[in-house]
Amino acid sequence: MRTIFRQLFYLGFTGGRGPLSNTGAFAAGFVSSSFAKVRGEGHWPDLILYAFGVGVTKGFGAALAHAFSLKLDEMTTYFQHAINRDSYLAVISGARPFSKGYIKLGGTSPYDSLIIEPDYFSDPGDVDLKAMVEGMKATVLMAENTTAIGHNLGGKFTDEVLPGCEGIPFRSDAYWECYARRFTVTLHHPGKSY
Repeated sequence: MRTIFRQLFYLGFTGGRGPLSNTGAFAAGFVSSSFAKVRGEGHWPDLILYAFGVGVTKGFGAALAHAFSLKLDEMTTYFQHAINRDSYLAVISGARPFSKGYIKLGGTSPYDSLIIEPDYFSDPGDVDLKAMVEGMKATVLMAENTTAIGHNLGGKFTDEVLPGCEGIPFRSDAYWECYARRFTVTLHHPGKSY
């Protein structure tokens, strides 16, 4: 095991080749939502769009579920169609959320687990959710309609419906809202000081 790690380390960090030669994110873009523009903050992007190169293996859905506390059966089902297919993971990050979560002590003992409630999309007026939906739609539009990704590489958002969002018209704003509420995780310590 040490020998394999040393080879990966050498190839990635000193040789510029192999799986450790990049962060996995092969593209990122900073975008101002229409909501930021209306607030007069169009010069200060509130969304980050990432593209991560991933290989969807048989255990991908389970690994994602475990890493981000998502539902195992849903993630396994959702990624089943992509196993061993060329793919990438598009990630939209809300860079300046208005929603506020909390962390509380779980009891009087120092051994009690903390209570962590991120309260995603809990801001008044649902600005965070609406901006996220706008970012999701823009990401799919770029993936399917740009020369580099959509036309030359055949990029396409999956036709698979995210479990839990069945019965909602596919790709409608309501679908994207459902998708965001069911598949949002913490990424890169987003936050806002008040």
